Amino acid sequence: MKVLVPVEDDFVAKSQIEFLLSYKWPAKTEIRLVHVLHTLIVERSMVSSQVYLDKLMKEARKYAENLMSTIEKTLKKESPEIMVSREFVEGAPVEEIVNLAKKWESDMIVLCSHGREGLGQLILGSVSYNVLVHSPCKVIIVGLPHHERGQGDPSEWKDARVQVTIT
Repeated sequence: MKVLVPVEDDFVAKSQIEFLLSYKWPAKTEIRLVHVLHTLIVERSMVSSQVYLDKLMKEARKYAENLMSTIEKTLKKESPEIMVSREFVEGAPVEEIVNLAKKWESDMIVLCSHGREGLGQLILGSVSYNVLVHSPCKVIIVGLPHHERGQGDPSEWKDARVQVTIT
């Protein structure tokens, strides 16, 4: 089984790791961690120099590589039978995730949703929803616990740890 795992940030990575470690994967499962660095389209007036923009992109890439390395080590330590690899791409997240799933012939995509609603979703969009709609394979969307999203009553958090959507 080939499982593509888009990794965005450490805010959601914990939920993804918990789900990946709790799932009963078949023998010879391959997990490919991928981080998509969104290509910045910036007006010249927004950035004082190309050097500054390059520095931002370099820092973002270093952050993503460290995060994927940590996730890979955790998965290999806890589930040594799973093969784990990493990939780093630049572009539009939805397009890159869907294209990589097609190219790699993924059986499943496991991604996390920040759980944004209303104006936040309208402004920032929903990568998870658009991957779900355009995916060539099954998709599991792991939701954040309500307390990490700043929502809900604390007495309900224990039951809201993982929300899953499968197509």
